[in-house]
Amino acid sequence: MAEPAIKRLGTFLADLTQDKPPDQIHQEILDRLRDPGQDLDHRLAGIYLHVKDFVPIWTAIRNGVSLPASSWETVVLPVVVHFSPPQNLKPHLEAITSLFLNARGSREIETEPTPAPVYEPEPVSLLDSIFDEELDELPRLDTEPAQQPAAPVKARSGRRWVPQAAAVAIVAVAAVAIWTGGPAENPGGTSFSALPGRPPVIVPTEPSASPSPEPQVSGSPVPAPSSPAPGAPPPPGQPSRIPGAPTGLSASNVDRNSVTLSWRAPANATTVAHYKIFQDGTPIGQPTATTDDAVNLRPGTTYTFVVRAYNSAGEESPPSNSISVTTAVPSPSFDVPGTVDFGSSFNVGGFGWPCTDVRITIDGNPVEIGKVDEFTSFDVQIQVHDQDGEPGWVDFLSGGGRMHLIPADYTVTASCPGGPSKSEPLTVIGMPMVEPSSGTG
Repeated sequence: MAEPAIKRLGTFLADLTQDKPPDQIHQEILDRLRDPGQDLDHRLAGIYLHVKDFVPIWTAIRNGVSLPASSWETVVLPVVVHFSPPQNLKPHLEAITSLFLNARGSREIETEPTPAPVYEPEPVSLLDSIFDEELDELPRLDTEPAQQPAAPVKARSGRRWVPQAAAVAIVAVAAVAIWTGGPAENPGGTSFSALPGRPPVIVPTEPSASPSPEPQVSGSPVPAPSSPAPGAPPPPGQPSRIPGAPTGLSASNVDRNSVTLSWRAPANATTVAHYKIFQDGTPIGQPTATTDDAVNLRPGTTYTFVVRAYNSAGEESPPSNSISVTTAVPSPSFDVPGTVDFGSSFNVGGFGWPCTDVRITIDGNPVEIGKVDEFTSFDVQIQVHDQDGEPGWVDFLSGGGRMHLIPADYTVTASCPGGPSKSEPLTVIGMPMVEPSSGTG
């Protein structure tokens, strides 16, 4: 059984607000309206309910329980306008309009009859006058504008007048809609009788080609829905604007530090604005073509990749197939200077080592640890120092003694624990060749 439209409406609003508490949502929108530094958006005016009224309406929609008649202008529209990023506001308004009309059309509303709205030019335009900061007094609802005396002009500071203005405007809209009878079934929706002499108002049970939501007090109707809510299937006969999943993701040119990824565009590729490559769940690139390189990888390491497609509204496709790639492991190299001067320190290093710590020994005596970086390289200095005025001494690791590097031939070895090992010769010069010695100090 399909999920009720009112439940999907509540889920959409909860996702948009990151499921914040309703009193916090209410306060954020109030703060925006009261801030003189913010541009005034008339679509937020309906939020001026006390929090004790806002919270139960929000909770009813969020839980899919009911859709009170005042929901659109007092909760749904202000929340979507406030919490939508500018680039997503239009598609969000289109999506929420579709959900709202579906919920109303399927009778997911309060059991108590509520007035059906009827557009009335003067009350709808009234709010635009109210929001003019140079007007202080409002015309009576039962008086024609031509008969109303000129309103005095007073200086205003801040927006302390906005709540009263919003309240009057909402009352004005409600005053022109009067419930005069029960609903009558209509092939295009549910029909309600209005004031004598006025045509009936029809609330569609399914969104029409250009549906109109309940009137907004700002006089700026929400655009007609043209796309489904994120993740929802498109209306019958309307192609989806959300891209399908890329297919055929594969890897090539795998080396120690990079790999080339390629994939096929989804069937509805015309809706794709760009792709994103995810490496172990983290986005690493945003190409517009169907191939790209993943770089700065560690040798001998396994990575998992997927790709998603995105349209211009930022809506993402399902993921492509997932692939795992293991980068190449190079043969380790070990560099030792051929000769060094007696009493001089020297460096040893290497590339392609598959461990984090490389152990360095001279004639089997441990003298240093080389730290391997992300590119499998290490470089370390063998410290040669004086001892009691005599040069050429090298300390063993962990205080295990020392050895005297007098001019002679030695073997320097680098090794990973349980892994590869490489040895190179070293000759100390500067004095006649003699037998090397070691000791514990």
